[in-house]
Amino acid sequence: GTWKFSIGDNPEWAMSEYDDSDWDNINVPESWESNGYADYNGFAWYRNSFMVSDLEPEKNYFLLAGYIDDVDEVYLNGELIGKTGVMPPRVVTAHEIYRKYWIPEGLLKQDETNLIAVRVYDEYQRGGIYGGNVGIFFDREDDMLEVNLSGMWQFEDYRKSDGDQQIAPKKIFVPGYWEDQGY
Repeated sequence: GTWKFSIGDNPEWAMSEYDDSDWDNINVPESWESNGYADYNGFAWYRNSFMVSDLEPEKNYFLLAGYIDDVDEVYLNGELIGKTGVMPPRVVTAHEIYRKYWIPEGLLKQDETNLIAVRVYDEYQRGGIYGGNVGIFFDREDDMLEVNLSGMWQFEDYRKSDGDQQIAPKKIFVPGYWEDQGY
């Protein structure tokens, strides 16, 4: 559908109270080049406000964000719920990875306005949310999942040299491949 869109980068754009009324409208999923931003490479943000009226509290909800070129961070109501790839200065693209982010319990508000904000960095060629399904879903076969452990995890990287050498602690978003997050 139609989302709000702005080129540039400002962390305030993740917040629900930010006024995006003067932003452009853009079709999702389609590259931003096919929406009039030919040859643009760099940072841009997408925002979409919506209401939900019939949440089922026992369900685990996911945001499917489709395919994004190259790197993304996704916020729901101002909270980071997922990221794939590595932002500048050491860009690691994840343009071929389908985005699926678990929504923490209680973050999705019933009968109130919710906001999804997607920060995207594109290094070259097409950019943005360019394909796949985009929406909020739950898995009907997910009955066995009692505790969802998705989110930002801390991990340590050990490498072989003259014995085990500990590298500084890192953060990684789970679920996800560490290769897609720069490791």
